[in-house]
Amino acid sequence: MAKKNAPNDTVILRASASPRIGGGHVIRCITLANALLDAGYRCIFASGLETTKTIPALERSSFEITWLDHETDGDGGVAEAENIRSLHPGGCRLLVVDHYSRDRRFEEALRDWAEFIVVLDDVPNRRHDCDMLLDQSGGRKPEEYQGLVAPTCRLLLGPGYALVRDQFGALRDRALERPTSERLDRVFVSMGAADPENWTQVVLKGIALSRPDVCVDVMLAANAPHINPLKRFCETSLPGATFHTGVTDVADIMWQADLAVGTAGINGWERCCLGLPSLVSVAARNQEGNAAELISKGAALDIGRVNDLTAEGIARAIDTLYLDHDRRDRMRRAAAEICDGAGAVRVADKIIHHMETRPA
Repeated sequence: MAKKNAPNDTVILRASASPRIGGGHVIRCITLANALLDAGYRCIFASGLETTKTIPALERSSFEITWLDHETDGDGGVAEAENIRSLHPGGCRLLVVDHYSRDRRFEEALRDWAEFIVVLDDVPNRRHDCDMLLDQSGGRKPEEYQGLVAPTCRLLLGPGYALVRDQFGALRDRALERPTSERLDRVFVSMGAADPENWTQVVLKGIALSRPDVCVDVMLAANAPHINPLKRFCETSLPGATFHTGVTDVADIMWQADLAVGTAGINGWERCCLGLPSLVSVAARNQEGNAAELISKGAALDIGRVNDLTAEGIARAIDTLYLDHDRRDRMRRAAAEICDGAGAVRVADKIIHHMETRPA
């Protein structure tokens, strides 16, 4: 990885998490921050209290956190930009922005304060004032950002730049060396940390209809609103289910599965890194391209949008793959080709190279 050579080595990362928007923005920023930290940069998160309540791993990490006085969205974050300026009057070498409610207004307000601005996005629907933009969505095309960023903005697009956590890359070889099982013995289920709509229940009912004797690993937050009724359901209908809460090393559980059921966010690329076939559902507009990529390349079966899920549909998909060793093997190999887990290092390299070689 290229090394920095500027005296100001501070990186400020602006991202938020909440039960409503989930934790994906913060998790992918932590992944990028780890890669920048390895290159010698000092990484500081600018966040509110709700963010660390939603993602406790941020507060437990080694990163510094700047507590913002307020997180306002009505003005595009202009008032917040002044708050950040006052907390870090010396400015920063790099500002990373990963926030759906921040756009050109926020970035322009910090343009003379930050030497370099990188935006992480996955919905090309607002204008940005940035030097580099990362969109790891499947099928994203440069022309989708035409008119939304300056012609000089460097675009990093596609799952080759996916900010997959280090733990997945570390287990990739081990996962890919494991032979495809003759039958489907273990299923990993993750429909979101909090899953307030309780999509997990539909998935578990479908698995119980098809193969009530399989082992199931269910990933949920400890404070997920439906976790206790789900546990009671599994006690009688899916006794091989294990609930995992507060787990930091998710990859260590996932790599042992034969099939995953989940949505098409960043966890879709994590599954690919481990060569894990999946039943994929779309939970939001920004996941549509990812799901299309997984399905078209043969890494996943489409089970529809989350609001249309049925236990019967899940059961049919499980039945389709249960004894089809060859198909699951093809799905494994297709998944592994989509994402290799090295995206964070690639992105950090591109950022550092671009910062150090652009004209003064």
